[in-house]
Amino acid sequence: GEVQTKYPGTDEAKAAADILATLNKQANAPNGSAPPEVVASPDYVADDGPHFIALVFPNADNVNAAKSKISDFNQANFRSLTFQVGNSLLGADNQLIKVSPFPNKQKAMEYYALFIANQEQLVGVNDQGYATFAISATNYATFYKTKDVDAYASFFMANYLEGQ
Repeated sequence: GEVQTKYPGTDEAKAAADILATLNKQANAPNGSAPPEVVASPDYVADDGPHFIALVFPNADNVNAAKSKISDFNQANFRSLTFQVGNSLLGADNQLIKVSPFPNKQKAMEYYALFIANQEQLVGVNDQGYATFAISATNYATFYKTKDVDAYASFFMANYLEGQ
């Protein structure tokens, strides 16, 4: 208040008014609420609806070769099922390879377990440390909007892998 009184109409007075307004807002906020600059993590939900398997793949690597290996893996292990293997950009540096459809979480996790364990058809794909996870159609929309691999990977670990 003192700066505003001594130097009315100056940039300093305006800055002081802004700081005071922010402090007053924080002082009046109910206890336990987060400060405004804290961004909440995306709202992922436990969901047993349709699922995909997603693999975050760097642009620098050959995405078509990886998709071909995944298709060969699907043919060798799931002859009676038809999967689509597609890819789309995920930010500037990565592609998202998506295997679908899976009717529910359980079927997606059965595929995921076999995908991660395979040491023949998927050499160079599943052994490179690329983020790979099952994701529901509902959560996929949120994930694709935020493109936050770490946030979804944490959700996946907690809701899909723990207790398996």
